[in-house]
Amino acid sequence: MRSDPVPVRVRPVTEPRTPFRTIVVGTDGSDSAERALDHVVRLARRIHAEVVVAHVYRRPRHPDAARELGSSLLRDAVARYGEGVACRAALREGNAAETLIEVAREETAPLIAIGNRGLGGRRVSIGTVPNRVAHGAGNSVLIVQTIHDVPSDPYRRILIATDGSPTAARAVDTGLALAGAVDAPALLLHVGDARRGDEVLSRVLHDHQGATDLDPQTVEGDPAGRIVEVAEAEGCDLVVVGNRGMTGARRFTGSVPSRVAQRAPGHVLVVKTI
Repeated sequence: MRSDPVPVRVRPVTEPRTPFRTIVVGTDGSDSAERALDHVVRLARRIHAEVVVAHVYRRPRHPDAARELGSSLLRDAVARYGEGVACRAALREGNAAETLIEVAREETAPLIAIGNRGLGGRRVSIGTVPNRVAHGAGNSVLIVQTIHDVPSDPYRRILIATDGSPTAARAVDTGLALAGAVDAPALLLHVGDARRGDEVLSRVLHDHQGATDLDPQTVEGDPAGRIVEVAEAEGCDLVVVGNRGMTGARRFTGSVPSRVAQRAPGHVLVVKTI
């Protein structure tokens, strides 16, 4: 069953604010990492953000060679993208996931981006490193789809999921700010009871008049599964969910973000809400 409140088309009344001024993106030179880096740079151009390209290596038998290899990789990345966007490099030794989180903390970056295949080119739905980053980061995480082809211009349409909770409201704020910054329409989705959905979505529409073009929808079913299905059916190349409960209670704001990240056909932004 699906309930659609009347679509609301509203126009920005001020310049869209940029939700992420600095983005840390991890790379190891693999195809997946390079595709993630390319996506992040194009996004950074649209939202006028600075990119910090990070390479993390474990202590090898020949650390000087590992550092030089990493330095060369980062020099190439900065040279390739540095003219089109503010771009800096960060070379670190350590555990990939933990160190990316540490770099983001040092840079006070509100967003970490990483390819969903994981550093090292693991051919799975979501690699170990992005999974650990999404669970452990103290900021938002953009999991870039690098397995399946998605449109190159971020973003054509953004799905923002909400259950009406205060934490979900923070994810909605961020998602709508991003939609405004990239001039993309947003599909606002509630999974659950139609009457409850109408109440939740009406409140969001009231609170965000002037934000962007909004299409509110309510569907019934399993939250993670329906979010993924609607995103695919509606041509949404970015799904925005709050991170609350990724290691906590199994409810909408519990296991849903992790399951969406595992199964989404496009990119997934897991917004830090707690």
